[in-house]
Amino acid sequence: MALLPYPDEASIEIPNPTIIVEVLSPSTAKRDLADKLTGYFSLPTVQHYLVIDPAEREIIWHRRAAGTALEPPLTLREGSFKLDPPGIEIAVADVFPPELAA
Repeated sequence: MALLPYPDEASIEIPNPTIIVEVLSPSTAKRDLADKLTGYFSLPTVQHYLVIDPAEREIIWHRRAAGTALEPPLTLREGSFKLDPPGIEIAVADVFPPELAA
């Protein structure tokens, strides 16, 4: 896979994203889990859409299958997962701050 140049630091848009990450908030949950999903996967370069739910400490992983089809979403609460492409492995625990002991 060819590496693309890094965008300018002032860029607010990546023209050909492979991964899109959203942090869920109560006011945007419906839009993030439905409307944006359809819009993001209309871009042929998008392979992964991660929705981070800080309240539940989980990641909802949407990913493209062959062609334009989508795999069923996975809800991750532990372990690790690999985004391929581009070949990045992420531990779920590394996404969230450590829980404070009561």
